[in-house]
Amino acid sequence: MPVRKVSNHGGNVIGGFPSAKMERMIAFESLLERDFIYLLEYAQSVEWFEEQPLSIEYM
Repeated sequence: MPVRKVSNHGGNVIGGFPSAKMERMIAFESLLERDFIYLLEYAQSVEWFEEQPLSIEYM
């Protein structure tokens, strides 16, 4: 389950990928994330994955 909602900050590309593996839409907020989702979706060694799985706090 995502820890935050995907949003458009500063003109980045956002969207959704209809994942057959996860049986739902997977949100992405950059072209790099979208490309990585494609990689995960079609990799036979990957059983499942999550978008925005953790939060990193920093000062």
